[in-house]
Amino acid sequence: MDARATKAMEMTKAMEMTKATKATKAMETTMTPRPLGMLLLLGLLGACQGHIDGPAGPGDGSTGPGDPPGEDPADDLPPPCDEELVWFETHLWQPLLSVQCVGCHSSEGPARNTRLVLQSEEVEGWREANYLATRRVAVAEAGGMPLLLLKPTDLHPDGHTGGDLVDVDSRAYRELGEFSASAASEACDAPADAPPACDGPIPGRRLLRRLTPSEYDATVRDLLGVDAAYGASFAADEVVHGFDNQAEALVVSDLLADQLRLAAEDLAARALSERRELVPCALAAGDDACAERFVRDFGRRAFRRPLTETEVGRYLRLHALGEGFAGGVELVLQAMLQSPNFLYRSELGQAGADGTFTLTPWEIATQLSYFFWGTLPDDALFEAAESGALSDPDELEAQARRLLADPRARPQIHRFVAQWLGTDQVRSVPKDPATYPELDDALRAAFAAEEAALVDHVLEEGGDFRDLLTLPVAALEGPLAAHYGLEGSGVVDAPRRSGLLTTGAMLTVHARPNSSSPIHRGLLVRERFLCQELPPPPPGVVAEPPPVDPSLTTRERFAAHSSEEPCVSCHRLIDPIGFAFEHFDGVGRWRETDGEHAIDDQGEIVASRATDGRFEGVGELAAHLSESPEVHGCFARQWLRFGYGTEAGERLRCLLEDVQARFDAADLSIEELLIALATAPHVRERREGEVTTPTPEPEPDPEPEPDPEPTEPEPEPPTATGDLEVEDTIDSEWPTGACHQVVVTNVGEASLTWSWETDLDGSITTLWNAEASGESGRVRFRGVVWNATLAPGESADFGFCAQR
Repeated sequence: MDARATKAMEMTKAMEMTKATKATKAMETTMTPRPLGMLLLLGLLGACQGHIDGPAGPGDGSTGPGDPPGEDPADDLPPPCDEELVWFETHLWQPLLSVQCVGCHSSEGPARNTRLVLQSEEVEGWREANYLATRRVAVAEAGGMPLLLLKPTDLHPDGHTGGDLVDVDSRAYRELGEFSASAASEACDAPADAPPACDGPIPGRRLLRRLTPSEYDATVRDLLGVDAAYGASFAADEVVHGFDNQAEALVVSDLLADQLRLAAEDLAARALSERRELVPCALAAGDDACAERFVRDFGRRAFRRPLTETEVGRYLRLHALGEGFAGGVELVLQAMLQSPNFLYRSELGQAGADGTFTLTPWEIATQLSYFFWGTLPDDALFEAAESGALSDPDELEAQARRLLADPRARPQIHRFVAQWLGTDQVRSVPKDPATYPELDDALRAAFAAEEAALVDHVLEEGGDFRDLLTLPVAALEGPLAAHYGLEGSGVVDAPRRSGLLTTGAMLTVHARPNSSSPIHRGLLVRERFLCQELPPPPPGVVAEPPPVDPSLTTRERFAAHSSEEPCVSCHRLIDPIGFAFEHFDGVGRWRETDGEHAIDDQGEIVASRATDGRFEGVGELAAHLSESPEVHGCFARQWLRFGYGTEAGERLRCLLEDVQARFDAADLSIEELLIALATAPHVRERREGEVTTPTPEPEPDPEPEPDPEPTEPEPEPPTATGDLEVEDTIDSEWPTGACHQVVVTNVGEASLTWSWETDLDGSITTLWNAEASGESGRVRFRGVVWNATLAPGESADFGFCAQR
């Protein structure tokens, strides 16, 4: 292995350790409050007709100010050779820099005074100019780490104005590391085109996965035999890539803990009155033997594994505290339904000598049942776990195929599709009743049913992934026939429609309240079909959608508002895709004209890895997507995220490649994709890496001062950016902590990027709408992407909770 490759591996390992530390910390704090993630991208991308308030000052830019002439270490390096330029364009520019970075790092963007200023492809010599600009950031270091790695991952001590754009467990990060490792070389030596060779499908890390609200309801229904609809009222969870089941986001806040307690108490009482057969004897004649049998049998199903003798003894002692036999049973039910062993699915395994962790048969059975059914295992799966049969790969596959063939698998597939496409919001997405008076609850329900029926039709007819996107049919439910102007019921021919891309749910959710939206629809394709996540808009963008203008088509309105930087860099990736949908209005109806104007539905995909191309209308777009290997890989990645409850990063790259190969070999069969995921090594074993934190090291002081005599420091008063007025209000307080609501207002005459520093009594457990330089002691707060810069008279609010 050459020096460049060794250095790249060392940097990648260091940043992976940081990632692991963050993940470990998240697991350790799952019982503390955490704010719901707020994705403002669509609303902010909805318009870019405004301006950026003021230039980036020294240190404000995401890569810091430029170096004085003659002091940049990149100045002494030779110009890049053709091989290096080709690699840069293919591996960094097209998939990352032109998508994630150029919006801010352009000559008109807020990072225009930093080291990294990128040129558009219309500028002569753009490729070499962008290579050189990126190389400047790659050779510059902080604490021994390249800025090109620290900044986009938001791991630099000074942060990154654009936030965390690149996960350290990602292909993009690996390629940034390879570029950084070779940047200082004077030889023409581009990194290898291919990623490191895979030595088989390597499993991911160990997890504890809290039940989602839908899994909670399904589990208690199957466990207790009573109707359950508690999940809808639970505190909302953070949604990641559209999915509500990502392990690191499923934490337990104080509110949720209280809701789970109340649900457990209610369920225990209902179970005793409605399902007395849960107890293996008459409640009036129960004895110690019956209590033990109940604890063992019910506990085995509730915890999805046999109880240990210690656990049995503990629950029997709890039973003895109840008022009579029935009262003891109720206490046991309440306790088990609040136990982490019930609320969390264990995927921890047992340690082996080679650093792997082999999952127990009970953990494997639980994975399978929640992957396919979203609920606890049935008796047959429990028996396979108890006998140890699931350790046999053939038995594992047989069980997976049995679960997939069962009708109970369909709702889980429907749930994946709805979350993948965002159509789970169809019942609540806001619409203007004056524009769309026909959109009532019945029509919204019909939209949801249509999507599920279309998926079922494809599966029942032996269709594949391509059919999901291209089938020219509509599944007419309830009022849909009249709404679409079609005849018949059930699945009917609809030549103007194209599979999932033209369902009423998809077209209604991805639109504005009073019109269609090329932005919403183009962004859906970019992020959910190409797996290219776009960054939030630059700070200071005035986010107002282009107003409705009867003299212009939707295409003309949106083209005008996004024609200049910093807007054009992102909108060129979104709007041309969304224009292909323009024959469909904001509630999924076909239209020949946009008002009185003819519709131009020509579109184009650019800056993808393998899906660039032109098309006319959504039918051609769907056909183009359905044949793209990049889209096939993204679909497999989305299922991995949903099925495994984790990000499909570099750790799972080899496993994902193996799964995708099986998907391709099965001619894009959706069922075979699910079987490949359910029988992959990740389901049977896990691997765990080291957990350390490689923070950039401070520069040593050549003449350190002697340590002063220890004294009790006086608390420093809060300090804020000049012309910033701060109102800090304690919103709630308890003996061991408090929550604060803070409002910052720019009282000056010029725009400012705000920060506020104060002493904290305790450690931060929850923070929303801001970033913090630490968790305790002297802490500096600063804004996030959407509220960091305040115009004169403008305010922003944020909050935090601290535990003493």
